[in-house]
Amino acid sequence: MLQGSQQRHKITPEANETSPMSFTDVLEIPGIVEKSRSVKQRCRDVSYRRQQLKFLYNMLTENESRFIEAMMLDLHKPPAETMIYELGFVKNDIVQALDMLDEWLLPERVSTMLIWQMDRCEVERVPLGSVLIIGTWNYPVVLTLAPLVAAIAGGNSAVVKMSEVSYHTGMLMAELMPKYLDPEAYIPVTGSVPQSTALLEHKYDLIFYTGNTQVAKIIMSAAAKHLTPVVLELGGKAPVIVDKNADLKSTAKRVMWGKSLNCGQTCMVPDHIFVHKDVAKQFVELLKVATKELYPEGYDGSQNYGRIVSDRHFERLTNVLNEQLKVPGTEIAMGGNSKPSERFMDVTILTGVTADREKNPVMRDEIFGPILPVIEYEHLDEVIKFVNSGSNPLSIYPQSRDKKFIDKVFNETNAGNALSNDVIVNFVVDNIPFGGTGDSGMGAYHGRFGFETFTRPQARMRRYTPEVMVEPRYQNFGYDMKTVKFTILQTFFSYNMPSEASMALKRFVRSLLRFFGGARLVFGLLLGLLVGLLVGYFAIKK
Repeated sequence: MLQGSQQRHKITPEANETSPMSFTDVLEIPGIVEKSRSVKQRCRDVSYRRQQLKFLYNMLTENESRFIEAMMLDLHKPPAETMIYELGFVKNDIVQALDMLDEWLLPERVSTMLIWQMDRCEVERVPLGSVLIIGTWNYPVVLTLAPLVAAIAGGNSAVVKMSEVSYHTGMLMAELMPKYLDPEAYIPVTGSVPQSTALLEHKYDLIFYTGNTQVAKIIMSAAAKHLTPVVLELGGKAPVIVDKNADLKSTAKRVMWGKSLNCGQTCMVPDHIFVHKDVAKQFVELLKVATKELYPEGYDGSQNYGRIVSDRHFERLTNVLNEQLKVPGTEIAMGGNSKPSERFMDVTILTGVTADREKNPVMRDEIFGPILPVIEYEHLDEVIKFVNSGSNPLSIYPQSRDKKFIDKVFNETNAGNALSNDVIVNFVVDNIPFGGTGDSGMGAYHGRFGFETFTRPQARMRRYTPEVMVEPRYQNFGYDMKTVKFTILQTFFSYNMPSEASMALKRFVRSLLRFFGGARLVFGLLLGLLVGLLVGYFAIKK
């Protein structure tokens, strides 16, 4: 493996060209799908799930240097980013799944009407069956294998389509998966449009896709023919909204960290910044200071800054930037440097941009690159109105010391995810869901939420009630509405509208149970009663 600057300078646009001859043969895809479906029952076994998760962990651990090299070839991704934000995140998911799987599988007891009190009513998470996972190129390991972790934990077999754009990483995963995982249950597919089209002709129990909105519509259309459910992890224009009383220095550094990560090619990257006009100039200067702190040798001279993934994407970003610079008032406050031969483009801060989609090209579609427009605002309501007038963003990032400011942004917008006083890091929190809404996607995953995405709730009712107690339901007993028998039947099967007071009491009791934890509350009440009786006894005796 090439090291350091040697490796970086060896990389050219041609290094990222795909090789169709090494892709999966389209004629093999029907057999691949059928093979995966045929063994899905095998995948339900819990010990098997644990075994496969451990094998996947070993695959990542034992091939770290190969993944680093592949990521460098595809995205010029720094080794530290590969280790932490790609391999590390998947490993974390695996460890959590191994640790929590038994708890996730526990049946959930549910409360029921009086007539069912002698029976056992539960909800249990059961596998969906055989799923299709379609990965993407910007984070080719974590956005392909993290869903696979959830699929395995959920007890499913899976066909896994690698991105052809991150060619080297996709081919590496396709090579390694059959060596470490069950080759009949977890089958990689490589290729581009022909392979994806062939895969979508078949029926699955779930399709999990990460990518863009245009392709998502094609996938939904194909899935509808088989009534296949889909999870779509898409993107959108994630705004940062900076209040005038925010911690400007910290905010600037966190924003520049997030925008620089993977050369701005991150689905929840800050797309643009709204900053209060009273602090706008100061904030832009702080963005420059933060950049110098993060990259003291500059973006071009840093080993910790990536590159645009392909010539096509580089050309798209260049065109967007050039078109925006034609708009009167637009200025480059920082950056603007690029090297087409290396697909290098530094983070470019634009000022003088307005919240007008018709006049400003950078405000129309998701930028998905290192271009950062800064827009001044006076009233928060203006920003919220603008955000709500467009497609739902995948993430929204209010920055303020004022809780009311943050709550207003959270409550009056409809982003897939909301994070205050930072950017992106909510993606790595394993116990909260990550997913979009509307044009930014549907469904969610991570931790338990990923497990639930790849399973379904099955109602399981075990009847123990003797026959004499179910007699009222039969037609020959209680169907005459004029008799007392019908009244008995109706009492068994119907709720009466309770009074407001009784509902309030029930809500209060439930809140106490949640706060103290069911059994502990009962134990505490009994203990309190016992202490009270003892105190009373000794008081009387005295």
